[in-house]
Amino acid sequence: MLGAFLFPQMVGTGRFEILGKYAEARFRDGKTPLDFDYDQKTTEIDFNYVIRQFNARVMVFFKDTRFDAVRTDFTQFGVGLQLQM
Repeated sequence: MLGAFLFPQMVGTGRFEILGKYAEARFRDGKTPLDFDYDQKTTEIDFNYVIRQFNARVMVFFKDTRFDAVRTDFTQFGVGLQLQM
C-alpha cells in the first residue's frame, strides 16, 4: 500500500508532502534446500519538501522492517536530497 498527500499551499519555492508505505513479502524456495522460508513486513513514513514541481526534494524518513524468522529486525531514520537534472 502507498498513500501520499501533497499540501496545496506553497511555502517558499515548494510544498510539503507526507507519504506512507506498507509492504509484505514472502520469501519461499531459496537457491538451496537449506534456505529458510520467511516473511518480511516494511513500514515507511516520509516527510518531504518538494521544490519546483518535483525538480528537487528534501526528505526525512523513518523505515521499520520486521522479519518472522532468519533475519534481524531493523529500523532506519534518515535525511535525503533528490535532484533531477
